[in-house]
Amino acid sequence: MTVDKLLLTITTFAPTPIESYMSAKDARLAHSLANAVKTPHFITENQGNLLIKLLTNYNKNILAIDNSAEQLLNQPTWSKTFRIVDQVRKIYVNSLPSGETVIFVEFTFSSTVRKILSTTSKNIQGGVQTISPKLAWVELTEKNIVVLLDSLKSLKFEIDQKIQDFYKIIKNWKLQEDCQQLFYGENLLPSIKESLALEINETAENYNSLLLDRSSRYQFFVKKTEKNEGNLEDKITHKSSSKLWINSNEHSLEEIFNVLVKL
Repeated sequence: MTVDKLLLTITTFAPTPIESYMSAKDARLAHSLANAVKTPHFITENQGNLLIKLLTNYNKNILAIDNSAEQLLNQPTWSKTFRIVDQVRKIYVNSLPSGETVIFVEFTFSSTVRKILSTTSKNIQGGVQTISPKLAWVELTEKNIVVLLDSLKSLKFEIDQKIQDFYKIIKNWKLQEDCQQLFYGENLLPSIKESLALEINETAENYNSLLLDRSSRYQFFVKKTEKNEGNLEDKITHKSSSKLWINSNEHSLEEIFNVLVKL
């Protein structure tokens, strides 16, 4: 006796129908698996494990039909080898029948992949378009390339080299743009520009010192001038942290106060 033959016995030949002791859902599953084991392709290992779990849940009822069931379920044997499922996971560029070039996501059925695509769809330009349970496509845009690969690359997808190249270029662009926004100039973050405009008069005599001082407060980069160690204003504006030690033997409290007022 094998597990699959035991299944056929209780679903087809046993005098007691499985519907009398199984839930409706489990009975449907048992009949479905029974149909599968009769095909030339047989069942997969995952389906085999599911079948053993199902039969074990009704062990007492099945023992009344075949008293060898308990031993068989503890040490399962099968009449055929399990069907091997080829795992397909690909991301590639191709054309739709309309001629539009898009990104295709092809995969062997996976609830994990489907869940990620469903969650990611709100961040995808144009959304994720499903062709079948195993095939979907998204518009070919810079944002979609980044969002898609960031979401799926950890699942060991085979990714078209063109898409990988695009991804690296786009990521590099983004890094450069982000960095440029932290340097004083026309690309500086608008929020920092607004704060500087409110606090500093561009015609001020000590404009460069004021700018250098604010670079520490607002965390941006500016070209530093040579520091004069003997000049208190230079010492304060060139500080490398929010705290600065000033020797009271070299500078009076009044001098410190006057410089702070200027800044």
